[in-house]
Amino acid sequence: MYPGLKCGKSANLQVKEMVEYMTDIPYGKIWLDIEGEWTDSKETNQQFFEELLKASNMYKPAGTSVAVYASKYFWNRIMGPDYTGGSMASYQLWYPHYDNDPSFSDFQSFGGWTVPFMKQYEANVKLCGMCPFTEFISVTNVAIVFIRCKR
Repeated sequence: MYPGLKCGKSANLQVKEMVEYMTDIPYGKIWLDIEGEWTDSKETNQQFFEELLKASNMYKPAGTSVAVYASKYFWNRIMGPDYTGGSMASYQLWYPHYDNDPSFSDFQSFGGWTVPFMKQYEANVKLCGMCPFTEFISVTNVAIVFIRCKR
């Protein structure tokens, strides 16, 4: 989920609408995408993020978990370098670093995370006319290709 703090809808309503929209679509995780343009107020951003977490945990279907997609750069810029949300390490982290290296050797702790779950290490790859993103997941120690094209 790419939340919009400036769109005029509360975090609660954005999550609720997303979960309702996906009622007939099977999924196992709600990813909160923390990047892009937020406000200049770290406190406002933190409060909105905490509302996103609360709403995601409240509305998620049984068997679904909540996780975070963020880079250290955007996390620090949006939330602040000292913000950990109290228990961020309990949420899985997927981080981008386009270094073409399917390993976590580049990972630097932030936001309370000391170990990531997944890394996006390659973008703009052409595969039979598709545009995949290449990911690395430590649990299986294999590269996974997600096919999702931006339009």
